[in-house]
Amino acid sequence: MAPEIYNDEIFDRSADAYSFGVILYEMLEGVQPFHPKTPEEAVKLMCLEKKRPQFKIKVRSYPPDLRELIDECWHSETVVRPTLSEIITRLDRICSNCSKQGWWKDTFKLPWYGSLAKYL
Repeated sequence: MAPEIYNDEIFDRSADAYSFGVILYEMLEGVQPFHPKTPEEAVKLMCLEKKRPQFKIKVRSYPPDLRELIDECWHSETVVRPTLSEIITRLDRICSNCSKQGWWKDTFKLPWYGSLAKYL
């Protein structure tokens, strides 16, 4: 949940980018933010205290551009967050770079994000 939603403020589509950043973090790390805290506690830490969970997986285990994308998606300032169209473009670029560099080979295939573009 984006801070602006948690704080019952006016929000826009950047709240979706925030949520996507959290989901991408969970996919990379394999745990919810601030695990073993409850999701409610994690939301309070992220929304009220503006804390972000640490990345525990080594940077070389995934493309560094993903970390940068996550950081921008869950930024506390809504204007810093990328649009969903920008996210798709960046994921395409990351996938291309992964295949060129031999990273993740078939593991980083996101069949759903191609179909996501039609909704933007």
